[in-house]
This record gives sequence, structure tokens and C-alpha cells, in this order.
Amino acid sequence: MQASSFALALALAAGAACAQPQSTAVTAPTTGQPAAGGSASAEPQAPAQPSAAATQPSAAPPLLSTSIADGGGAGGAAGVDTATASGPGATDAGAAAQYRACTLDSECVAVDKVGCCHNGWKEAVATSQRDAYAKSFTCPHANPICPMYIVQDGRVPLCDNGTHLCTMTRPEDVGCGGFIRNKHSCPAGYRCQLSKHPDVPGQCVR
Repeated sequence: MQASSFALALALAAGAACAQPQSTAVTAPTTGQPAAGGSASAEPQAPAQPSAAATQPSAAPPLLSTSIADGGGAGGAAGVDTATASGPGATDAGAAAQYRACTLDSECVAVDKVGCCHNGWKEAVATSQRDAYAKSFTCPHANPICPMYIVQDGRVPLCDNGTHLCTMTRPEDVGCGGFIRNKHSCPAGYRCQLSKHPDVPGQCVR
């Protein structure tokens, strides 16, 4: 009787153990680990930087148009003069000597400098050679691209007493007066400030 009771107790205990549900531990995937049934995730990337072409402004400045104005900009237009603008008319040696031979200032005249673009620069030539000088150059381009500005060339044509060539001269560089055959005169707006020696030319001043 006792053996039967003991065997019955063991059977009941074994049945109770089998009846209890087994717990299943679920572990959440950690950061950077692939999830169940998925592929491995790539590491986080830094935000894309904007390209240099998109952030850098264009290096080409816009073309500005200025025109000749009396009094250096009266009426709202900004004139460009030889004191503030550089160009071929301010630095070159002038036209060929065959167009510039002279003995007196009265034999010289200022004309448009030949070239593909007429932007205000003048050239001093002999009065008798002005037409020949104008025909001495033909632009090789049918539609040249010219800078959008006009220079107010304030120089005056004089016959240089040393070279005997017509030369564009700045008013402040004119040697006025003096006891010489070809005596230079000051242009309008300037007066001759004589030197201490009467036989030496003075200087044109405002």
C-alpha cells in the first residue's frame, strides 16, 4: 500500500513538471546588429556637403556700361577719364611716325584711335594725314566683342618740340610759354604758370 502511494506521488509530480510552460527569452537586437531576417545595417554617414560649384559665386564680374559726361559725371552718368582709367591710349607710343610728322601745334589734331573697338581713346596725327590714318586699320572681326565703357580722353594733341611728332599730352604735362618757336598753349580750363626764367616753359595748372 505504501509503495503504491509513493509511485502515485512520483507520477503526479512528473506530470505537473511537464504541464508547466517553458519560457522563451527574446533578446532585442542591439544597435548596429542585423535584425532577425534582415541584412546588416551600414554605419551612419555624415550629411552630404554641398559641392564647391554650388556654393562658390561666379568669378566673372558683370559688365558695366559708363558713358562720357560733361564735368566728370554730371547728370548721373559716370565718365571715365585718363586719371582713373588705363588703356592703350595712355601708355603706347602713338601711331606710326608717317602719320604724325609736324613742326607746329596747329598741324596736329586728335582723332579716334583706330581699332576694332572705339572706346574714347584719341590719337594725335598730322592734319594732313587724318584720313590716311583712319584707313590704316581694318578690323579682322565682323562683330567684335568690345568692353562696355567709354573713356573721356582729356589729353590734347601737341607737336613735340624734341621729336617733331604729334603727341597726345596730358594738360598738366604741357610746357607752356617760353621763348621757343613752337610755343605751347594751355587747354581750356588751365592757365600757364610761368617759371622764374622767362626763356624756360612754364606749366599748365588749373
